[in-house]
Amino acid sequence: MVIYAQTDLGKVRTINQDCYDFCIIDDNLAWALVCDGMGGASFGEVASNIAKETLNKNFEDFFSASKNQEVTNEKIRELILKAIAKANGNIFNKSKEENFSSMGTTIVVAVIFKNILHIAHVGDSRAYIVASDEIKQLTNDHSFVQEMVKSGKITPQEAKNSSQKNIITRALGAESNVSVDYESFILKRKDKVFLCTDGLTNYIDGKELFNYFLEFEDDVLPGALVEKANNLGGKDNITALLISKIF
Repeated sequence: MVIYAQTDLGKVRTINQDCYDFCIIDDNLAWALVCDGMGGASFGEVASNIAKETLNKNFEDFFSASKNQEVTNEKIRELILKAIAKANGNIFNKSKEENFSSMGTTIVVAVIFKNILHIAHVGDSRAYIVASDEIKQLTNDHSFVQEMVKSGKITPQEAKNSSQKNIITRALGAESNVSVDYESFILKRKDKVFLCTDGLTNYIDGKELFNYFLEFEDDVLPGALVEKANNLGGKDNITALLISKIF
């Protein structure tokens, strides 16, 4: 497996509250995550990095201890959900300290074990599977406008252009407990996995995103997408992460 990633401040923000992390453990096992922090001053940066560091430690401890044990898809599912819950608690507890109130972060996590992709997320950072002939969004945004779309009150196009599209309904650290969406998928040969924050998908989505996969080589794709989002305004931090050559 190969992983390429890039994060960028954008053209407006003064602090990058996005972050990412990944580890390729062996030819059959890898994990990656993307976070988008929120909060005044640099609090979003604090929240996203707490999430990153918590999952990194939980994953490292589990996979180091599992070298001589059988790793199963059920154990991976439990690991992801427990690690995200731990991260939520760590951020929530930090937010109760003076000057750290109202901070939180989105998170999207991917773990690939053989041909199984595990995806878990909170917030509006997204995961996609990219095949040779199509792109499929795997996550549903936990956002105000997405709820409006689901209820039929607005169309997807209206949601894309809404001034409220950045209002999320779930985040790590917002409450003492968090509901996490989890799902697993079977990967096909030559499939790729793509994770990103809304600093990218606010500008590039669907068919246009897939066109970039057709046009650019894997190693330059994240940078090309970041550059495009910046050229279109770059009003938010931007993060793009690609997992390729899975088989």
